Amino acid sequence: MKNSHLKKRSKVVTIAKVITLIALCFFASYYLGNGFSTHDKIISANEDCRVMLNSPLDGATYHHNDEIHVSGSIWGGIPQKVYVYDTMYNVPVQATITGPNFGVTLYAAEISQGTHELAFQAQTADGRWTQPVYRTIEKYGSPSVTGFAHDQYETYNFISEYVPDQIAYIFRPVGEVLTQSIVYLTGSTAHDDLNGDNIPDALTQAPTTPRYNPYNLPLTTLLVYLGIISIIALIIMKIVSPAVKRKQQYRKEILKSPEKRQWILDQKQLKNNELKKKLRIESQKRIALEKKLDSAMKNPVNIFVAEADSKKVKKK
Repeated sequence: MKNSHLKKRSKVVTIAKVITLIALCFFASYYLGNGFSTHDKIISANEDCRVMLNSPLDGATYHHNDEIHVSGSIWGGIPQKVYVYDTMYNVPVQATITGPNFGVTLYAAEISQGTHELAFQAQTADGRWTQPVYRTIEKYGSPSVTGFAHDQYETYNFISEYVPDQIAYIFRPVGEVLTQSIVYLTGSTAHDDLNGDNIPDALTQAPTTPRYNPYNLPLTTLLVYLGIISIIALIIMKIVSPAVKRKQQYRKEILKSPEKRQWILDQKQLKNNELKKKLRIESQKRIALEKKLDSAMKNPVNIFVAEADSKKVKKK
């Protein structure tokens, strides 16, 4: 009994250690994938969630009445809203979303002369915002619009398309450039511009400031979690360790003293003898009862005759 109790205690200690080790491995792999931070990380355009443009805004020339079709996709989440806005006005035009891709149509005729910085920003389905991706275009006059800004983000086939986000964060992009379908935005800024200021009246607010990433825990939170797990593990070990130490000390004393060892063996032998005696008595009783039942089943008539004779004797 004492040995079994000791084994149970040691199992509890082992389980506590395994739980702590698993937690450490999980958080380590999580942060190796996300990168360490001493504060809440804002999702930027080149990190966990970003806008990736496919359309050739770089070095392309558009005539005055041309449509500029811009498409792209979001990595790190499913796009819920994609905004395109001119930083001069800071008023967004919402793009059309189809699956993981988005598309928007800009109109060269509606862009005023001079340099414009276009910003593309997305909100994922879980409420996160990406940092804006900027493209600079310049209109030299009414005949054309020329875009020139190096597209530093390519469209990759990411492993996150096939595995859950939490696992995908650990891995980095793999694969080659994919061709994405272009989806056009119906309408334009001019369709919503009733006062003629080239600002869409229906959209009066720019995208909100990029929010903190709720999935990327800060390092301080990680340390708090690890501290709580460690405290729980230490409490369990604190409860179990004295009993384990007592058992180990008891075993050492027994090994050192031949008299105690012999006394323990005698006690075990005595218990075994008493148990054997009890089992033997119960076995004998069971055998005697089985014999009586067998004899009664073999001669049922004799039993009734004997009972009748005994009744007659009583009457006389």
